Amino acid sequence: MKEREPRRLSGARPIIWAAALVAVALGCACSGKTGGDDEAAGDRREPVATVTVTKVVRGDIQSWLTITGTVAALPNRDVKVSALVPGRIAKMLAAEGDRVRAGQVLAKIEDRPFLDQIQQAEASVAQAKANLENAQLSLTRNEDLFKRGIAARKDLEDARTQASVDQAALQQAQVLLSLAQFQQSRTEVHSPLQGTVVKRFLSDGERVDGTAASAIYEVADLRQVELFGNVPANYLGRIRAGQTLPVSSDAFPGKTLRGRIVAISPAVDPATNVGQVRIRISNPQGQLRLGMFLSAAKPGRLSG
Repeated sequence: MKEREPRRLSGARPIIWAAALVAVALGCACSGKTGGDDEAAGDRREPVATVTVTKVVRGDIQSWLTITGTVAALPNRDVKVSALVPGRIAKMLAAEGDRVRAGQVLAKIEDRPFLDQIQQAEASVAQAKANLENAQLSLTRNEDLFKRGIAARKDLEDARTQASVDQAALQQAQVLLSLAQFQQSRTEVHSPLQGTVVKRFLSDGERVDGTAASAIYEVADLRQVELFGNVPANYLGRIRAGQTLPVSSDAFPGKTLRGRIVAISPAVDPATNVGQVRIRISNPQGQLRLGMFLSAAKPGRLSG
């Protein structure tokens, strides 16, 4: 019995070693799985946001009043030029963009009908002069005959009357001649002011009726222009005539002009509750054009 016991122990030893190896293998497997899960969880973590902390300091806030509007010419410095007599345009002498001086001829109306009227008036004057000379000779003769007692007083009075009538006829003919010459001179269309031709409405060969309704050109003096802007009624008290404001336009990025308030409307539109402000701007190079959109800014009160 004692001899068999060692043999049993010797046979159980491999089994124990095998069980130990399985336990180690299972432990390694579990350890590898746990490490993989930790790495995956780490990859799913969201990045940490960076926060900057700053001390709050009390300060002032600058408010601005912005005035927007369009460019217009100064009062009485933008005119539509029309022919003063009816007729057909013989020649246009200016184009859009041309700079013209006061009195310069811009167009000519066909003057043949007016020259004919002048000739007719000249003939009437010549006839009236002849009639007057004849009447004066008749008056002189009758005065001589009356002194000699040959002519009757009635003949003398008739001669005097006829001389007066012919004198008046001559004056009337001379006035008609002067009027015909004046009308002929008006066939030239002149610019009433120095400025730039803004628009040309008609062309050679078109007819005009001699009234303001058929304008030929628009001429404006653009050396100085004005910004017509609307300001809410509650801001009108913050501005005054004479103030200077910076003026800008999207047409000239980065460039600032200087404008001066010249007038503030004394009335407010009841429908919109705004008043009109006129800001005058120097424009020696003619860069600002009529109708261009501008904006002017005025600093307001500080609030803190």
